[in-house]
Amino acid sequence: MMYRNLKFVEFLEFLCRMAHLKFKGNTDLTLVQKLEFLLDEIFAAYNFQRHDVNIEIEEVSESDDDY
Repeated sequence: MMYRNLKFVEFLEFLCRMAHLKFKGNTDLTLVQKLEFLLDEIFAAYNFQRHDVNIEIEEVSESDDDY
């Protein structure tokens, strides 16, 4: 019966694979953009809306200027 259960990480992989296949011909889009468009379509069917996420990347440096 374990084959009927889907782990969360497998579900996320499924969504990414579906987004990649849906927009396979469009090489201008990143996987993140493809996934956003797919989620927008899925959520629209249920009258939900995806919230944009602000991603800030901090550059961490372990080097010291004194060396």
